[in-house]
Amino acid sequence: MTQSSLSDTQQIDNEKAIEELCFALGLARRTFRLHLACCNYESLREEMVQKLREQYPEIREIVVSPSETKLYSLIRENLQDESIPALMVLGLENVENIDRLFRIMNPLREEFRKNCSFPIILWMSARLITQFIRLAPDFESWTTRVRFEIAPDRLVQNLDEKAELLFTRVTDFGDRHIIPNRLLFSQNHYLEIQAALQDLEKYQQTLSPLLQASIHFAHGRRAYFQNRLTEALQNYQDSLQFWQESDRKEREGIVLFHIGLCYERKAERDRRQQEIYWQQAKDYFQQCIDCFDFVGRKDLTAKFIGQLGDVLRRLQDWSSLKTVAEKSRQLHEKYENSLQLSRDSSFLAEVVFHENEPNTAKELAEKALEFLENEPEREHYLLLPLLLLARSQRQLGEVQAAIANLESAKAIDPAKNPPVYIDILAELRSLYYEEARYLDAYKIKLERRAIAYQFGFLAFIGAGRLQSSVQTISETEEEGGIAREILASGRGQNIKHLIERISNTQHKLTVIYGQSGVGKSSLVNAGLVPSLQNQIIGTLDVLPIPLRVYTNWIDKLGQLLVEALKKQGIFTSVALNSVEKIVTELEENEKRDFQTVLIFDQFEEFFF
Repeated sequence: MTQSSLSDTQQIDNEKAIEELCFALGLARRTFRLHLACCNYESLREEMVQKLREQYPEIREIVVSPSETKLYSLIRENLQDESIPALMVLGLENVENIDRLFRIMNPLREEFRKNCSFPIILWMSARLITQFIRLAPDFESWTTRVRFEIAPDRLVQNLDEKAELLFTRVTDFGDRHIIPNRLLFSQNHYLEIQAALQDLEKYQQTLSPLLQASIHFAHGRRAYFQNRLTEALQNYQDSLQFWQESDRKEREGIVLFHIGLCYERKAERDRRQQEIYWQQAKDYFQQCIDCFDFVGRKDLTAKFIGQLGDVLRRLQDWSSLKTVAEKSRQLHEKYENSLQLSRDSSFLAEVVFHENEPNTAKELAEKALEFLENEPEREHYLLLPLLLLARSQRQLGEVQAAIANLESAKAIDPAKNPPVYIDILAELRSLYYEEARYLDAYKIKLERRAIAYQFGFLAFIGAGRLQSSVQTISETEEEGGIAREILASGRGQNIKHLIERISNTQHKLTVIYGQSGVGKSSLVNAGLVPSLQNQIIGTLDVLPIPLRVYTNWIDKLGQLLVEALKKQGIFTSVALNSVEKIVTELEENEKRDFQTVLIFDQFEEFFF
């Protein structure tokens, strides 16, 4: 069968499926029926949804928000017992915690049947339907399915468009895209690419070398953000080979930049070979800039040169950093980029600081901060100039001003720039120690080690409490943020038993006891709490509240409860400063479909 005839056949099949779906909706008026509309591709889904609207104009729609976890409640809230002929649900692909949404649906099957007297269509990809079967098997047994396919020629066209869009977004963002740890495409885009490749293989359709190189680049980016660096490097190298042979210098430069990012991350995670990896990162970033300079793309040089400066700073190659920063400053003055001008000033401040010119370093650091005054993304760039300003002030004898700036920097989210944040804590600890603030210095030491562990710069943090580890996108979907040490020590089973006990309504109180130092706090903070945040008890979301401070513990517990609810989008106007008010709020939580779990860590401190 030719591609043209295959395309015509699939279009006819899709239109026939819409007609059959409309017929089924008409038969099921005032009766609950659940239909799964399987479609792997956003563009085709939009087309089929539009056809369904045209053929069945009475159908109602609900678009699920990414943060939603309760589909039944959403439907009831939107329809409010309104009688409708049919409903279709869109947006499930974008739900952040789709597993929870499916788990909550399963025990509510009878509630859907009793209170939703109309047919419902859930639009899903084949991947989501597999999850639905696994997590809501009772519900799935009531469903009927209809599948929509896309023709091979259109699949190739979609892949071409996505590949072109990916390179376009990279050049639009420049090196800013690596500061927030996110993909330029949503995860769904990458899953669509994977589904398209599988379908094309089924149709025995081969890809052009150009498209293959683009797909390798897309796979490399996704692997990088999931910390699968060996896989990312292999995909990038495969992509690079094509662009070098085809003399596409802009794309060659982009891929070289991303290879540099891989070696930069390797350097951050492997202290033993750190110097080697930093040097490799520098070489690839330099090759990237050379490519853009070769074709006269100064705009791209301006966007990507900052990462080369960062690596030179790590290598403490002050001479080269000065050259790069001055070149970078000229480019960013031309393109009027305040964020990057701040970065350039910070680089130059560090150079002159190491040339023993603290006054000039202080002026440049202050200039870097001035560039950031009206920038919405300023927090991504604030940490380095604050660190350099504090170091200059310390050398000039302005110790209290230095401490104040470091304390301001400490209030910023460490995820904005973890390596610099760790340096800030080290500097602040040293100043506290010099000021005889020994307890504060000790606390900062523990916090620094915890942050270093949290972002993967330390394998173990020794004394102190483990925290849940920070993951990049889908890095460990199964682990749910549980610290690697907890899983490696075999305590995953302990966590499972604790969750089972907490889920059993017969057990109102659970006591974890043991000698000091055996790991009780680490088990709770790095294992139990992150696990509970991804759990459901019955049909209720779990809201864990860990308490560790027992001076004015009622006020502290009330404060923690308010903060936890705020993260769920619930704002309380009453101060929870008494047992009665806290109990009332806990009762309200149950009405909000929250199961609150109070965790009293280091509870012996309450008595002594």
